[in-house]
Amino acid sequence: MPSFDGGHYFLTVVAPVRPGSTVEPFLGRALSHQHQLAEKLALLPTGRQTVKSVASEGVAGRSPFARNSINHLARFVIIDNPAFNGRSSQDTIVSTLKKINPLEPQPTDGLSTPFLLSAMGRAGPRAHVVGEVAAWGVLVVPALFGVLALCLYGPYRWVMRRGAGLFPRAPDSDLPTVLKSLFIQQNFTRFAIETQGLGDAELHDRFGAFFDAVQPNSPTPTQGAGEVQAPRMEWVR
Repeated sequence: MPSFDGGHYFLTVVAPVRPGSTVEPFLGRALSHQHQLAEKLALLPTGRQTVKSVASEGVAGRSPFARNSINHLARFVIIDNPAFNGRSSQDTIVSTLKKINPLEPQPTDGLSTPFLLSAMGRAGPRAHVVGEVAAWGVLVVPALFGVLALCLYGPYRWVMRRGAGLFPRAPDSDLPTVLKSLFIQQNFTRFAIETQGLGDAELHDRFGAFFDAVQPNSPTPTQGAGEVQAPRMEWVR
């Protein structure tokens, strides 16, 4: 499971150890693969932290990983079995009601084979590039945000200015026109009721008289402001 952080690459590998054993060619002893691996790891030179490192005292040579100037750390651990953390705690009253015997062992986890845990950390092959990009980013990113803010400020002010203004008036929505429309509407309702069942010629003459009385194209006569009922007009019948 690799991960990359701060210009460093971390890798953790869990590899199963081969089960079984082998026989030494000289002494003829049977040794398990796990034992041989543990022996190799124990004889591996450790990292020398100081000139007189206690951990490296009496060990010839340096850790083979020291030859690589990129690696920061390398650790190896053999995992035989998961650690036993004790019994799972339970509520005493609930355990008593369920008749659970606290002396009976609980099931524990186990591994089918030992595992070798390897953890390594190394500088990324382009860590210096990442560092340079990050350094430039400290200067470039705020500048980009500044340019973006300036580019957005103009449209923002235009929108706010337009939003503060009044919407354009709809056609024929002024008060005199609306009052004239209400005046014609009420009188035309009377005209429609009175002319029910008339012939074409008489209806034509009656509509002409209605048109002359209400005068649609003239501001007067009209309904007065603040009044609900329009003045009653008369036309030739």
